[in-house]
Amino acid sequence: MFEQVVVFWLVLSVILMGVEVLGLTGMGAFFGGFSALLIGAAVYYDLVGADQLVLQAAVFLAMTAGSIFLFWKTVWGAPEGELGSYHHLIGDRATVWSGGLKKGQTGNVRWSGTTMLARIHDDAKKVEFSSGEEVSIIEIHGNILIVK
Repeated sequence: MFEQVVVFWLVLSVILMGVEVLGLTGMGAFFGGFSALLIGAAVYYDLVGADQLVLQAAVFLAMTAGSIFLFWKTVWGAPEGELGSYHHLIGDRATVWSGGLKKGQTGNVRWSGTTMLARIHDDAKKVEFSSGEEVSIIEIHGNILIVK
């Protein structure tokens, strides 16, 4: 049973960290993966008994919640003012995401692996962008990127 418990925590760690790295960023799975890795190490080094599954689960949940609470702002940054920490996006390029983007409507674009709300600027010559087209971020209004 000892080996199975250690392998379970290590596999859970790889899965959670993989989820964070391979696309579902920003949901804190990394913290859960790191906590699972530490629980696996604690069981391996006999700091927590392999038969104490409830204690392992409780410590895993507490470590995950605690690390998210302590490190979330440090890792992803805290918003500052109306633009938050997004002012650096102005001038960057984004890719129009599913459904395309039409003037006067809010759609989705992907920037650096993150899906964000976007609208076409009123002065833009183009009135519609198809999925996969690149656009320039020229303004930010609240949480909506204004693109051309």
